[in-house]
Amino acid sequence: AVQYWREEQLESLNAIERFSVERWARNLLDVIQLAAFSGTPLEDISDKIQKNWLDDSVPTSLWSDLSSQLINWRSWCYKNSFLTYGLVTDLYWRYLLPLDEYQAQLESRYTLVAADDIENYPAIACDLFEVMAARGTASCFTTNPDISLRFGLGADPDYLRGLEHRLDCTKISLPDNPESLGVELWPQIEAVLQGKVEDSNTLNLKSIQTVTRSELLRETANTIIQLVNNQDVCPSDIAIVGPGLDSLARYALIEILEKANIPVTSLKEQRPVISSPLVRSLLTLLAFIFEGAGRHISSDDVSEMLVVLTTTTNPIDSVRAGLLTDHCFEPSLERPKLLPLETFSRWDRIGFVGAAGYKDICQWIERQRSHCDASANKTNILSPVDVLSEAIAYFWSNREFRFDQSSVLRELIETTQHYWEVYCSLQSQSQQAIERDVREQSVSNFLAAFIGLVKKGTMTANPYPANLQGQNNEGLILATAYQYRIARLTHRYQIWLDIASPLWQQGSQISLWQSESFLRGLNQGLQNQEKALLSLTKDLIFRSEHEVIFAHSSLSVNGQEQIGIGVSLL
Repeated sequence: AVQYWREEQLESLNAIERFSVERWARNLLDVIQLAAFSGTPLEDISDKIQKNWLDDSVPTSLWSDLSSQLINWRSWCYKNSFLTYGLVTDLYWRYLLPLDEYQAQLESRYTLVAADDIENYPAIACDLFEVMAARGTASCFTTNPDISLRFGLGADPDYLRGLEHRLDCTKISLPDNPESLGVELWPQIEAVLQGKVEDSNTLNLKSIQTVTRSELLRETANTIIQLVNNQDVCPSDIAIVGPGLDSLARYALIEILEKANIPVTSLKEQRPVISSPLVRSLLTLLAFIFEGAGRHISSDDVSEMLVVLTTTTNPIDSVRAGLLTDHCFEPSLERPKLLPLETFSRWDRIGFVGAAGYKDICQWIERQRSHCDASANKTNILSPVDVLSEAIAYFWSNREFRFDQSSVLRELIETTQHYWEVYCSLQSQSQQAIERDVREQSVSNFLAAFIGLVKKGTMTANPYPANLQGQNNEGLILATAYQYRIARLTHRYQIWLDIASPLWQQGSQISLWQSESFLRGLNQGLQNQEKALLSLTKDLIFRSEHEVIFAHSSLSVNGQEQIGIGVSLL
C-alpha cells in the first residue's frame, strides 16, 4: 500500500492530520475495513469522515483526493487479484448478502443462529441476522450492557443491541457467576473509583507497592514464586494483567519466573517482528548473502548477529563480537563481507571457541552464496524464505525456544513468505520473461524494500497457532487487559500490574482512526475515561475467582509519578 500510494500522496494527507507515511497507509486500509463493517460504500468514506471532522480548514479538494486514492486502490487490488479483509467484507455486504440465491442457501442450511457478545459485532452482522430472521431462522443472542471490547475497532454496540426491538426478542436476564469475586467486591470497588467511599481498606485486598518499576517487577515475580512453591498454586491459575505491557516488563517477568521453573505464556503478543534479536540477526545475515541490502545493516547489527547465531555452539560473547566487527566487517551498500579471521592481527584474542564460531558463520555464508551462483539458469531463484529456514535449522538446531521466541520466528517466516509471494506476483505481471540479471536485481529490490519496512516496525504478523488455542495452557498468563478480556479468560488469581498508571484510567481503550465516523448506532463518541475504567475493572474482577493482587510503583518506567485514579484502590 505504501509503495502504491507513494510517499508524496500520503504526505499530502498531513494537511488533515499529521502521521508518518506508514501510519497513513495503515489508516486508509483501516477506514476501508471500518466502512465495510458499517455497510458504507467506499465512495462515501471521505464524506463520512468530513462530516465528523471538527476542523473546517481542511480543503475540500483534499477530501476528494482521499476518496480517489481509496477507489484507485480498490481497482488496483482487483486488477492484481489481491483481497484485503476490508475489500472482502465490502464485497460481502454489497453483492453477496443481498443476493436471493445466497439468502436461499442460508435458509436451507441453517435453522438457528446463535451469537455471543453481540456488542462486539459490526453493523453488517446485524444485517445478516435480520435477513436470516426474515426467512424464519430462529435466533439467540447474548450481550453485556456494560462492556464492548471492540468499540472503536469496528463494533457497533448500540446498533446491535437494537436487535432486541427490531426482532421482538424475548429478553432473559442472566445472573452473575456466583464463584466470581465480583459478586462480593464489585460494589465496593465501584464506590471507591467513583469517589463515593474514600477509605479503600474495606476491600481487604493484597497489594504490592514499591518506589521504582524494577523493584515492582521483582516483587511481583517473587510473590508468584511464593504462591507456587509455598501455597501449591498451579501456574495456570495465575494471570498477570496490565493496561499495556512494555518489552522490559515482559522480559523481566519471563526471565525471573522461568528461572524458578514457572512456565509463562505471553498471550497473543503483537509486537513488530524487528523487536526480537533473533529476527534482527537473521535479517542481518540475509544482507551478507543477497546483494542490495547492505545499507540496512550497521556494525552494531553485525555484532548482535555474531552473538545470537552462536548461542548454542561455540558462543561468541559481546566483547569479542565487537572486536570481530571492528576488524573483520567490511561494509558495503551492495554486498557487505565478513573478512577472514586472520585479517585481525590480534585474532588470538578471540579465543579458540570464538574463532570456531566465527569461522562457522563465514563458511555457512559462503555456502549460501555459492548456492545463489550455482542456480543453473535461475529459473528457480534461491528464495530469502528458504535461506531463513535453513539458517534457523542450522544455527539453532539444538536450542529450545520459549513460546514467544518460536512465535516470533514463525511470524518472520510467514511474513517473508507472504511478502515474497506478493512481490513475485507483481513482478511476473509486469514482465513475463525475466532474464537472469533482472531476476537478481529483483531479489535485491525485494530485500531492500522488505528489510526497510521490517526495520521501521511496519510489518507484524500473527503466526498460525502451534496448537488449537495458540498458547501453552499449562503456564502463567501474561497479557494486556484487552488481550485477556478478548480471550474471555478466567483465573483464580489475578495480578493487576501498574494499577495507578494513566493507561488503567483510560480503560486500556483502543480505537482505529475515525472509527466513530462509521457508527450506525446512537453512541457517536468513544467512552469517557471514567466509564472506560469502570468497564475494565468490572470485567476483570468478575473474571477472578479467588484473589486479586494490586501491583503499584510510585514511579513509572520513564521515571514519572503514577497517580491515576486506580491508586485509590490501594
